[in-house]
Amino acid sequence: MPKNTGDETKSEIKLNRKMRMWNKYRNYFITGVVIVIVLIVLAIIFKGCSGKKKNDTKPTVTKQTTQADVTSNDSTNETTTQATTAAPAQTQPQTTQAAQGSSGNVYKVEGTAGQEDFTAKDSYADTVVLGDFIAGGMSYYGYLSDSQVVSDDNMTTRKAADYIDSVASANPKKVVIMLGLNDANYGTMSGEAIGDNISEVVSSVKSKCPSAKIYVVSVLPVTYAFEGRSSVEQSVLDTINTQLESKAASMNVTYIDIANSYKDESGYLKGDCTGNGCNLNNGYYPFLLNNIAKAFK
Repeated sequence: MPKNTGDETKSEIKLNRKMRMWNKYRNYFITGVVIVIVLIVLAIIFKGCSGKKKNDTKPTVTKQTTQADVTSNDSTNETTTQATTAAPAQTQPQTTQAAQGSSGNVYKVEGTAGQEDFTAKDSYADTVVLGDFIAGGMSYYGYLSDSQVVSDDNMTTRKAADYIDSVASANPKKVVIMLGLNDANYGTMSGEAIGDNISEVVSSVKSKCPSAKIYVVSVLPVTYAFEGRSSVEQSVLDTINTQLESKAASMNVTYIDIANSYKDESGYLKGDCTGNGCNLNNGYYPFLLNNIAKAFK
């Protein structure tokens, strides 16, 4: 019996010690547990916030990148639009000036002469052409009436004075002058002198037809073969045209530069345009007439 009491006493002592230990460290333990729980909770919250912040960053970067692309595209589009818009703005005055064919202008014909339909007949209703055998072909082939063409196959700048009254009698609103080739064929005058003579013809026409607009057409080229068997030098014809272009403003006329359209690579009249080296074939008159008419507008 005493033995049992001792054992019980030892058990109680051990139990009391554990209770005292628990009571002593219980607050620390609970505090530690609470701290761990709080840390875990904070860690979860922090992780959640970090994840959210990280996810929020992607759209921001994407948006900034997209915005940069849009800005770049807008700038490119704006530059392209401005360039596209600027071109017509720059071209329009030039096109208008060429189309007007007003006094003092130089109208340059673009393109290479070819066979085409005569589409500008109505533009010549109030027009008279004064000139040599090139002008004569306009009525000879039936493109213009005889009353609209005052010409002579041998007409020179000197002989033209005898025909100006015939021009004035038609009371034209437009007068087209085509002279110089016969003068060059005589081989006794320089290109500058022939150009000066054409200026005198213009003055005479103006005095007889003061209200008419005057158009002076460049002297057409000749073939290399024709130059070799005649007194005409292509360089003299080119000088006449240069002279006429430089005098257009002072003469108060429209100079129509069409000679280059009839030239080949070597600067002479294209062989398919002519049969004898200086006259135009029938099929190449519409190009001449259509483009002269464009200078009327």
